[in-house]
Amino acid sequence: MSKNIIAIDFGTTNTYITLCPHDSKNKTPLHLSGKTPAISTVILYLKDPNADPNIFPIIGEEAVETFGDCDNDEIGGYRYCSHFKPDIEKSKEAQKHTIDFFQAVLRDARKQGIHLKPENSHVIIGVPSEANAEYRRTLKSLAKTVGFGDVELVDEPKGAMINDIGHHQFDLGDIMSGYLVIDFGGGTCDFAFIKDGVIKHSWGAMHLGGRLFDDLFYQWFCETNPGMEKELEASGADFYVRTHDCRTLKEWFSDGVGKNPEINARKSVGKVGRIEGLTKDEFLRRAKNYTPSRSFLEFQKRSGAVLPPELQRGKVDLIDWFEHSLFDGLSVGGINIREVQVISLAGGSSRWFFVKESCLKKFNLGEKKISTSPNPFAAISEGLAILPAVEAEFAGKVRKLKEEKPQFVHTKIRPEIRDGLRKLQRRVVDTVMHELFTNKIAPRLHAYRQNGGTINQLEQEIATDIRAYEPHLKRMVDKEAKGEIDTLLGISIDATRRWLTQHGIHLPETQGRVTGPSGGVKIENGMTPVDVGPVVLAIQAMILVVVTTVIAKIVAVTGITLLSAAGPLGLLTGAIAGAAVLWYGQKATEEWVKANLSIPAFILTPLLTDAKIKQCRTKMNKDLDDNIAEACSEVVGQIEKELDQIIQKEIDRLSIVNIR
Repeated sequence: MSKNIIAIDFGTTNTYITLCPHDSKNKTPLHLSGKTPAISTVILYLKDPNADPNIFPIIGEEAVETFGDCDNDEIGGYRYCSHFKPDIEKSKEAQKHTIDFFQAVLRDARKQGIHLKPENSHVIIGVPSEANAEYRRTLKSLAKTVGFGDVELVDEPKGAMINDIGHHQFDLGDIMSGYLVIDFGGGTCDFAFIKDGVIKHSWGAMHLGGRLFDDLFYQWFCETNPGMEKELEASGADFYVRTHDCRTLKEWFSDGVGKNPEINARKSVGKVGRIEGLTKDEFLRRAKNYTPSRSFLEFQKRSGAVLPPELQRGKVDLIDWFEHSLFDGLSVGGINIREVQVISLAGGSSRWFFVKESCLKKFNLGEKKISTSPNPFAAISEGLAILPAVEAEFAGKVRKLKEEKPQFVHTKIRPEIRDGLRKLQRRVVDTVMHELFTNKIAPRLHAYRQNGGTINQLEQEIATDIRAYEPHLKRMVDKEAKGEIDTLLGISIDATRRWLTQHGIHLPETQGRVTGPSGGVKIENGMTPVDVGPVVLAIQAMILVVVTTVIAKIVAVTGITLLSAAGPLGLLTGAIAGAAVLWYGQKATEEWVKANLSIPAFILTPLLTDAKIKQCRTKMNKDLDDNIAEACSEVVGQIEKELDQIIQKEIDRLSIVNIR
C-alpha cells in the first residue's frame, strides 16, 4: 500500500510541514498555532530540571511569544535557541535542538488530535542544494532518531519547481529550458538555476533575510516614537516587539505597497504604540541605509551568532545586497541572464516589490515569466508533498507518449520528410540542368559540332566546366539543403509540440533557428536543441557525388554514341576497325580513337543534332532525378532517426520530475 506523504521544509527561521495522500495533489498544511502554517524554527527550554516534558521544550510561535513576554527577572529561567539548522553538520548542540524541535512538533500535533504517524508515512525533507554529503547524512540520521524513519532528501529548489509544475505556473518548456528560483525567506536568501531538471548552480546570501527588515521596521517605529526604544529595552519587550509585532507590521506593509505604491499609512504596532508615515519612499531610504539596531545586536551576541561581514561594515544597502547576491551568483555560475526563461519567487520575503522590480529590470522577461507561488511561504513543502503525484502523472504521460510515438512518426513525420526531400531534389535538378547543362554543356556540344576535334578534347572541356561549377554547386546545394531541412524540421517539431500539447505537455511556440556548430541548422524552440548540420552535410556530399557522376557518365556515353553512331566504329573503314579490334581489342581501340582521331565537323553535324543534344539533356535530367532521389532516400532514415531522437528527448525530459 502506498504511504501518505509528510513533506518538511526545515527552514532557518520558519519550518513548514505539508501533508498529502500518496499519488494525490490534495495537500494540507499542518497548523500548530496561529493563522499561518509557519512554525517558527525556535525552541525554548525551561532551565528547571523538573520541567514537565509534556510542555517543555516549547517551539514555534508559542516559544517566541513566551520568551518575548518575559521581563528581565524571568528571562534568565529560559534558554532560547534559534537559527540552529545551518549548524547541524558540526554542532552537537544544534543536532539536539533539531531532534527536540521535531519531537515537539509530533507531540503538539498529537495534542491537537493530529496523529502524523511518520512510521507509516513517506517523509520527504527539503535540503539546501549546496548542502554537502555530510550535512545530508547527519540530517537523515537526526530524522531517524526523531522517529521519521528512513527519510528522503530532496533539494529545496526542486520542491519549488515541482510546486510550479503542479500549479501549471509556467509552460513546461520554459521550466526545462531555464528555471531560476529565488527563495527569499526570513533568515536567508537562496538562489538556484535549474535546466532540464538539473540544478546547474545554487548560491545564496546566508544572512540576508526577512529578519533584517523586521529590525528595519523596529527602528522605524522607535524613531517615530521618541523614547520608545529605551522603554522597550527596560521592560524586556524589545525582542518580542522586534521579532513579532514588527514582523507583522512588515508583512502588512509589504502587501500594501505591492497593491498601492503610493501608500501613506499608519498602523498599530502590537499593543505598544503606533507608527505613521509608512511610505514606499521612506522604506527605500531606510533599506538603502540600514544598520542593525542595538536590540538586534544584543540578541545576536546573546545567542552566540556572529555578525556577518556585510553588517560589520556599518551601513548596508539591503536592496543592493539582494541584487548583487543574485547577479554575482549567476556570473560565478557561468550563467548568462539570457538563459533564464522563467523566475519563480518563493519565500515570504519574495513578496517585496523590489524583488520583482529587480528581476524585471535586469532580465529581459515579461511579467508573466516572473511568478510568485500561490503560497510562497510554503512553496517548497507543498512541492515536495505533491512530488509522488506529479511523478505518477508524468509517468503515465510518458508511457502513453512512448506507445504512440512510432505511429506518430510514421504518419506525421515521415510524410513531411519525404515531401521536403522531393522538393529539395526537384530544385537541385532544375538548377543543375539550367546552370550546368543549358549554360555550359550544351554550348560545348554545339561548338564541338561546329568545329570538330577529338572526343577526349570535348570530355576534358566539359570536365573543366564541371570542376569550375563544383564550388557553386556546393554552395547551392548547401543553401537549398539547409533551407529545406530547416523547414521540414520546423514543421515536424511544431507537429511534435502540438502532439505533446494534446497530452497536457505545453511547450512554447517556435522561437527561432540559428546556425549550428557544424554549419547546419540548429533548432531552438523550447524543445531539445538539435544540430542538424551532419544531416545537411550528408545530403550535400551525396548530391555532389551524384551530380558529378551522372554528368561524367552522360559525357562518356555521348562520346561512345558518337563513335558508334554509323554502326560499330562507323567513323573508320570496316577493314581498319576490324584489324584494330582483332589486334588491340574493342575497348583499347575505342580509347585510341577518342584520344587521337579528330572528327571533322561535316561528320559531326549529322550525328550530333539538336535532337541528339535534347535527348542527352532529357537523359541527364532523368538520371539526375533518379539518382538524387535514390541518394535522398538513404537519408530519409537518418532524418527520421534524428527527429525520433528529438521526440524521445522531449519525452525523456518529462522525467525532470523524477528527481530521486
